Amino acid sequence: MKRRSDLSEAPPWGTFSLSPSGAKNSQSVQIFLWISELLGYFGRMSTTQVISFHYTLTDPSGKVLDSSRESEPLQFLSGTGAILEHLESALLKMKVGDKQRVDLKAEQGYGVYHEDRVIEVERAQVAHLKDLKVGDQLAASGPNGEPVVLTVKSMGFEKVSLDGNHPLAGVDLSFDVEMMETRPATAEEIEHGHAHGPGGHHHH
Repeated sequence: MKRRSDLSEAPPWGTFSLSPSGAKNSQSVQIFLWISELLGYFGRMSTTQVISFHYTLTDPSGKVLDSSRESEPLQFLSGTGAILEHLESALLKMKVGDKQRVDLKAEQGYGVYHEDRVIEVERAQVAHLKDLKVGDQLAASGPNGEPVVLTVKSMGFEKVSLDGNHPLAGVDLSFDVEMMETRPATAEEIEHGHAHGPGGHHHH
């Protein structure tokens, strides 16, 4: 049985208990809460969408930073934080075939640039990484053990500068998007927390 905290993953079948016979008010409250949770679960099923869209991402100078146009559309499950919040909000208002430019300030995209996230390490500490060059990304652990990606910012004879900011931090962004497909998510996709293949089928 799913844990009680996993209501987002499965209907709350069998997770409620009624009070002893005679406690009618308590029974009514328990049943009401269960029905409310059940309606909330099916409400999620009806509102959670799988969205497929093409995009071209540019910076303020018009330089193309990324694009899906030469490949498959990007597909995601709404409400899971899979893409930038403000971009998702715009996509949820679009219909299939719609095209739109979505402009995001840096703080709406990958955040402002923080100078204190740039660190310097001794070159000897990364000497085992052969052919290391500016622009390479390294996996590391943060103060609390969280995964952090560091980008090599500069390299000297003795020191290497590593940048813990997102590569697009501090950059205003423009997404030219085209809505390709939208459909209700399946129960399995909601349970798994991501979109599956065409029609919601999970391909292994």
